[in-house]
Amino acid sequence: MDYLETKDNHECFASAREKMKQGIQMQEWIDAFFDVSVSSRVKSFLTFLSLSDALSLSLTLFEQINASKKQFQKMTLYPVIMFLFSLFGVQLFCFLCMPSLISMMKGFDVSVGMIELIYHGMMMFSMILIVFIAVCTVVLIWFLQKKRIVMLVVILYQLRLGFLIEKELSLHFAMLYFQCIQLGIPTKTALEMLKECKDQPLTVFLAWHIDQVLQKGGNLSQAMSIRYLDPSLQRLMKTAMLSGGAKDLLKGYLQIAVQKREKRLQRFGTLIQSVSYGFIAVMILLVYQVLFLPLSMLERM
Repeated sequence: MDYLETKDNHECFASAREKMKQGIQMQEWIDAFFDVSVSSRVKSFLTFLSLSDALSLSLTLFEQINASKKQFQKMTLYPVIMFLFSLFGVQLFCFLCMPSLISMMKGFDVSVGMIELIYHGMMMFSMILIVFIAVCTVVLIWFLQKKRIVMLVVILYQLRLGFLIEKELSLHFAMLYFQCIQLGIPTKTALEMLKECKDQPLTVFLAWHIDQVLQKGGNLSQAMSIRYLDPSLQRLMKTAMLSGGAKDLLKGYLQIAVQKREKRLQRFGTLIQSVSYGFIAVMILLVYQVLFLPLSMLERM
């Protein structure tokens, strides 16, 4: 603590020293030093692991989950912002410019049937998209709260839409389980630990379902065959049971799963960009028609 203390963290360390002098256990004051997601894990893991292992596992998981979130934001932020700006631009152009331009063209007896069709189509399509995005955003914000996120997973699987999230769930659980294996933690202990991570409802949900199968006498391969996990992870665990090389196989699975995740995000970004370019192309087409209005007028003179 003397080595790590600086002017910025002096108050935290002074408080920690005082509590240590009073004989208060570390898990009771660790919140002051870590993010909530780290401290909640440390508190859960201390029941099963030494302080060193609990800190190591908690920080590793925190860094990996944060890296995953940053990767998602990095690969989706630009396409989504571009899409929203193009959608806003279409609405602005349709509301402010198109009605007066169409009226002007009608005044000069220029045929505007096709332009009006495109105009009304764009208005309807963009309005539907705006309403759809707004509703989806509200629903996601409501469901992604910790106390409701498990409900979202169950509903998606009941609607046969589990394929949308099963790879993310499997990657999340495989990452947790792999770190436990690296520390030499037995499977039963690892599941008990993960069930105690109350701040991570998805982790608790998956660990509970797997543990239920084990408690009924099933082996790990059968336990990992729950409906919420990716079939490729389930097949891998069957191979691991036969070969005894779970650590190496899980490491390989994680590497491949991360690469596939990047490709999925790239495809998502490409799709969003394509829609954005489509909006922009239609706007350019309409402006192109308006710019050639003087030539149409000259032909009629």
